[in-house]
Amino acid sequence: MYVAEYIENEVKENIIDLLFEDQKATLSCTFDKNNTCNASHIFFDDLDELSNYISYLNKTYAYDYIRSYWTLPNSFISIEHTKRV
Repeated sequence: MYVAEYIENEVKENIIDLLFEDQKATLSCTFDKNNTCNASHIFFDDLDELSNYISYLNKTYAYDYIRSYWTLPNSFISIEHTKRV
């Protein structure tokens, strides 16, 4: 687990990154000033699990096509694409 404080444009957010034991993905959660999770992002190390994850999210949560994320009661989940180094 990795905990960080992120500041951009004088707005502070706390971030927790969870790396899973099988090392296939990292779940990153950002928290607002009340320490409530307001966004979750998943970063896959291995894309083999991506379709299973998307299938689960589609069955469980409503997808907002304009914002490109699944809506949760007090936050959202999106899949982030990162460039390989």
